Order: sequence, then structure tokens, then C-alpha cells
Amino acid sequence: MTDGPDRRAWVAQVMGLPVSVHLRGPGVRTDAVAGRVAQVFAELRDVDATFSTYRPDSVLGRLGGAAPDPAAADPLVREVVERCEAARVRTGGWFDARRLPLPGGGTGFDPSGLVKGWAVERAARWLALPDHDLCLNAGGDVLLRTAPGRPA
Repeated sequence: MTDGPDRRAWVAQVMGLPVSVHLRGPGVRTDAVAGRVAQVFAELRDVDATFSTYRPDSVLGRLGGAAPDPAAADPLVREVVERCEAARVRTGGWFDARRLPLPGGGTGFDPSGLVKGWAVERAARWLALPDHDLCLNAGGDVLLRTAPGRPA
């Protein structure tokens, strides 16, 4: 038995890799907290359904490597296209989602280098729990947060 806060972990296969959520704090074994974690996994599945270059049924898969038109795209797709362009500019072209190798061969638009980290940050909003520590790990893209005043 430990004297510290209660802990709980969840793992699911999402985006073709294991994603884990580790929480430490009061009430982590409640249905309410489990529901928030389920929302994290649901959001990551939705991101995969939109941005996967490996799934022919995803939004990007249906485009076959063509970049989405930001003016006509869903707001999330538009946000990713804009973030990819900003990353291209900031890196002087070292990151360029418009000219990357595609799973089926050739080159085209592939925002994968940006999307997973972006998705982790977005999904973590479901875990904004006071007095809780969080570790959200999606295949090496890790978000850590400790409760205010608590040592790591």
C-alpha cells in the first residue's frame, strides 16, 4: 500500500501504435475519469480517421497525396495545413509536409510529422483534472503535467 495519491493507467492501440494514459490523483478509479480517458482515445481515433496516410478511407487517404484545399477543408484539416506551412517557413524548408514519401510510393502531402504531437496536445484537454498528474504517451510523443504544488 502506498501513502501517495491513487494511480491508474489505460492503454489502447490507436494510430497504429500503443497509446497510454497514466493518471495520479484523487478519484482516478471513478467512471467520470474513465469517461474522460475514453474521450482521449476517441479523439485520437478521429484524428487517425482524418489524417492517416495509411488508411485509404481517411480524408488524406482519399486525396492520394494531394494537399487539401484549406479554403474548402474541415476546420481541423485547415488548422493542420496551416501549422504545416508555418513549420515549413520556421524550419527554412527542413520540414515540408508537401513533399514527403507516401506509404504507397511517390511523394505528396503527409503531415504525420506534425499531427501526432498536435493530436496529443488536443486530446489532453479531456484530462484537465485538478490535483492530478498526467502522462499521455502516443508512441513517444509524450505530454507530462503535474498537479500544482506537487513534485514530479
